[in-house]
Order: sequence, then structure tokens, then C-alpha cells
Amino acid sequence: MSASTKAQVLVICGDESGVGKTSVCLGLLCAALQAGYTPEELAYIKPCTQCEDVQLLWKWCESEGIQHEGIGPILYRPGYTQEVIDGKHGSAEDRLVKIQTAVDALVSTPGRRLVIVDGVGYPAVGSCTGTSNAQMARRLGAPVLLVGRPGVGNAIDSSVMAREYFAQFSVPVLGAIFNKIPRKVSYHTYEKCKEYVTKFFAADNAAAAAATGAGVPPARTPFGVYGFVPIIKDKDGNEDDGGGACAISCALRKPSKVSLAMTEEDIERAVRTCQTMIDHVDFTRVFADVGAFYGAKAE
Repeated sequence: MSASTKAQVLVICGDESGVGKTSVCLGLLCAALQAGYTPEELAYIKPCTQCEDVQLLWKWCESEGIQHEGIGPILYRPGYTQEVIDGKHGSAEDRLVKIQTAVDALVSTPGRRLVIVDGVGYPAVGSCTGTSNAQMARRLGAPVLLVGRPGVGNAIDSSVMAREYFAQFSVPVLGAIFNKIPRKVSYHTYEKCKEYVTKFFAADNAAAAAATGAGVPPARTPFGVYGFVPIIKDKDGNEDDGGGACAISCALRKPSKVSLAMTEEDIERAVRTCQTMIDHVDFTRVFADVGAFYGAKAE
């Protein structure tokens, strides 16, 4: 497979745990299908995970004919970190090779165009085992799409901190989707979150561009603000996590045709999540920026 036809890889990482990466992955894949990708051209993998329970995203991928690997080669089971520090489970290089091999198996599939790599928690999760989100993205040579939190100062500061952590590993962060934003609050309304976070990064990007134009080498890519997603409610008005929540201690459940079957409730949740994401995120721009990254990389 030539460099021009090799599948593009995009790593999804949160600025904290529980920010809604799985919902964003679902939205991305839904948007890709809507944009004209075929199921065979897409794939999803979570190379490192703390959870082994069947997820809504896996069920949806199965129903749509999208290849998926919800349980990758690295399982952060209770006690795993201590065992790694004690010298068990091989070296960090061994673990990164396993991740690379698993992702390459999806990338190398003929006709594949886009592989979504789902990270774990915030950027440094897994650093104690040599497999943090940043170390994984660097190994894959892939850019990162950040899933940010609500707010103004908190959202900006957390995104900047995440971007700088990835920068230490020479991994570009394309930008962020800010998720789970309350529609009505007494402080930092949805509209204010959208207005001021967008305004900050526009000014930040302009300042970086001006510095580069003055002879300073570019230190980073512009930070894209791709969308602001309100809290998704279920049919009863309760907050819906999109089917991604899972206890760390959940028991191993190897996916099967039965466990991956979509129920009516699953279908309703998937449709609601996809539509909310598509309504509030500029996925066209996300895909364009991913394409631009790989186009520049091939030059």
C-alpha cells in the first residue's frame, strides 16, 4: 500500500476521564458514513482499555458492518501497573509493538481509508506502563482530536495543558470537540462557552501565526475548535453517556453475535447520539484537517 493510499489514523483523547470519547467516536463514524465513506473503508479500535464490557459503539459498528476491536492488546486490569513496574509483561517497547501491530492490521486492510483509535482517559493515562495516549499516538504517527470539557477558563486551560503534553512527544493536536455542555446553567451558559472558547483559540492561533511570520519556526499546528455538544438526554430526560460508561472492575465479556446485537433501546440511543454530534460538530472540517495532516506528511 503506497503512502498516498494508506489509511489515515486519528487518535481520540479526552482532557479528563469520562468526558465522552466514545460518544465522539460514534459521532465521527456516523458522520463519515454520511460523508460518503463505506463501512469497509472505516475501522475502530481501542488498543488500551480499562474496561472489557460490551459497549454501544461496538454494537453499532457490528450492525453497520464496520470492523471494530473494542478490546485491544493492552488491558489495564487491577494490579497491571504494579506488575509492569515489577518487570512483568515485557518492556514498554514490547507493549507499543503490540499496539502498532493491532492498528496496522486495520490500516493495511485493502480499501481502508480511516481508522479511529480510541484513547483512555486523559493524555498521560498509561504513562506508567509506557503506553500513554501521547506515546501511542507518537508510535502510530497520528494526530490527536481532543474531547474537551464544558466551561470557559476550565475548558481552555485543560485543552492547552493537554496540547502541551502531547507536544512533548511531538504529537500534533488538531483541535477539540467540547462535550457535555449544560444547556441551562446560572454560570457559563452553552452560548458563553461557545463564544469565549472559540474567541480565545482564534486569538491564540492568530498570535502563533504572527510569531511564525516574524521568523519564528512554527511550534504547533493551529488549534481547531470543531464544535460544542450539549449534554445528551435520554427519552426520560436523564443524562445519557452514549453507552460508553463502564466500571473498571467489570468482568470479561468477550463480544459475541448475541452480545453485539442491537436492542431497540440501543438503536434509539445510537441515533440520538449520532444526530446530536452531527448537529453540533463540524465533522467536515475534522476530516479536512486530518487529510491535510497526512497530505503534508506525505510531501
